[in-house]
Amino acid sequence: YEHAAYIENEIEFLKIFLANAGINSSLYSIDNKTYHAIDPRATLNTQLFKNLAFKMSYAQMKQYVHLLAYSGVGMPSDLWMPATHRIPPSKSKQYAAGMAKSFQNFPIEISIEAYYKEMKDLIAYKEGATLASGTSSWQDKIEINGNGESKGIELLIQKKHGKTSGWIGYTISKTTRQFENLNRGEAFPYKYDRRHEDRKSVV
Repeated sequence: YEHAAYIENEIEFLKIFLANAGINSSLYSIDNKTYHAIDPRATLNTQLFKNLAFKMSYAQMKQYVHLLAYSGVGMPSDLWMPATHRIPPSKSKQYAAGMAKSFQNFPIEISIEAYYKEMKDLIAYKEGATLASGTSSWQDKIEINGNGESKGIELLIQKKHGKTSGWIGYTISKTTRQFENLNRGEAFPYKYDRRHEDRKSVV
């Protein structure tokens, strides 16, 4: 059973700052074990100059399902597995800050944002294990209490008006995982680590 409640409020002050703050409360019960979380999150936007805006955000989250990714020999598979009385939910904190610049006589907007996310209580397959191997419970085939880190910078250029519109974006990022019994306890690249990624759309 999972229950959740959320409250948020938007606040404007000094005529140049706009804040949105909220709290998410959740309760999750399984196998006579109950987990509870109170997760705050907030964003702050300001436009100090006419064509230049800044924003900052913070979010804290607890997730009651885990993504169990397999990338070994054979068919790769991703499974969503629930938190149990033996496996606690994962937790994360994310910080982000960015700015956007528009041009008065040219229909182009440029924005850049940096983010950092830390994760705890992650899971991963044990060395050489798969869900199909052996007859024991899937909970015996995974490592728990893992840590993760994701950070990066995103650049976006948009043309919103005119005969031709579109956008192009580029992201440089790094995502790692760390478990005591994997890779000699050292951090390693996550399956979905995408160091460089570019995207575009033209209409």
